[in-house]
Amino acid sequence: MKRFKTWRKFWSQHWRVIVAWTAVVGLTLTLFLVHLKTLNSGASFDEISYIQSTNSGTKLFSTPVFFLHRLGTYALVKLGAQSIVWYRLLSVLFGLIATFSMFYILRSWYTKRVALIGTFLFASSGIVLHSSRSALPHVTYLSILPIIALGLWLQRTRSHKRALAMLVACLCLMVYVPGFLWIGIAVIAQQGRRIARALKRAPLFLQVGCGFIALTLLAPLSYSLFHSPMEALTVVGLPQSLGTVTGHLSHAKQSLLALGWQYNGAPASLWLANTPIFDIVSLVMIILGFYSLRFERSLKRARLQIAVPLLFGGLVLIGGPVSFVALSAILSVLVAGGVAFMLQQWFAVFPRNPFARTLAITLIAISVAGIGYYHTYRYFVAWPQASQTQTAFSDSYLVK
Repeated sequence: MKRFKTWRKFWSQHWRVIVAWTAVVGLTLTLFLVHLKTLNSGASFDEISYIQSTNSGTKLFSTPVFFLHRLGTYALVKLGAQSIVWYRLLSVLFGLIATFSMFYILRSWYTKRVALIGTFLFASSGIVLHSSRSALPHVTYLSILPIIALGLWLQRTRSHKRALAMLVACLCLMVYVPGFLWIGIAVIAQQGRRIARALKRAPLFLQVGCGFIALTLLAPLSYSLFHSPMEALTVVGLPQSLGTVTGHLSHAKQSLLALGWQYNGAPASLWLANTPIFDIVSLVMIILGFYSLRFERSLKRARLQIAVPLLFGGLVLIGGPVSFVALSAILSVLVAGGVAFMLQQWFAVFPRNPFARTLAITLIAISVAGIGYYHTYRYFVAWPQASQTQTAFSDSYLVK
């Protein structure tokens, strides 16, 4: 009886949080798992080719990029997984980690309301659904969000030994995602002395452990670069060839149009042709998010929200291996920032007017629902029925 009263009191105090979390987790799992196997007629030819490229140790170490995802795929191959759904579940795991990292980031910077809205818009966006529900490794670009979330956690945690080991591991794993090396370099440039002092003060076993972690995680990269030095260009996010000025300008134009007009640079197995990455409302929120940073430019997070999009945007524009998935992840943070700024301005004008507050929340809810419906309909209905999509997929769910 006493335990029942305790649970009843807990529920009465926290039921809103419990309901919100249940809704967010349930909706995210539904978006990532529903019709995971049967949405298309079978495995795409790109998925089959990728899985076959990691079915042996020699092939696994032939290229350093996406090593963590490739290692998971290799493990599934060796475990005898034949259905494509197992390989897609690996990407779903990456997508779920990125989604909950998004919530952690937004909750650290904004209110719960903005965090829930931003997380829903991120999880339901077309480019996140495409990358997280495919067996291809593009979902690894979403790792920028766990990296930022880890950075926020490191600033707050008191578990300094665990934090130091996780930081070393994170810096080493960054190099396996094209373009992320620059973020690691920036972290070392800004926090290098602090990290060095922490390592110097750490116990001997922790110093040895961090060294072992670094050597183990960087060994595949060293092996790959020793046999294929040109892969270093892919690691830093640069194209393999210089190309022509006209070609770069044309690619840059197409890349800019892809954000709000039409994105035709991705294969049919990963995108619905002639549709943009962001809808018009999200683009407006991104602009508002950038604008709001001028009032917060003294904060570290403001500099981060400016520097990372510029880095990934530049790497995408020059035609390197960096995907729009990486850019869209950090731009989704700016979408939430735009929503937060708009609500802040609205409530500042109408601080005590309940009708105005209700109207603002209602309009935001309608907009969020409309955006979610647009992206999910485009992914779950329009994309599978497109003729280009159907020709990109085989008639079998088996990859062996």
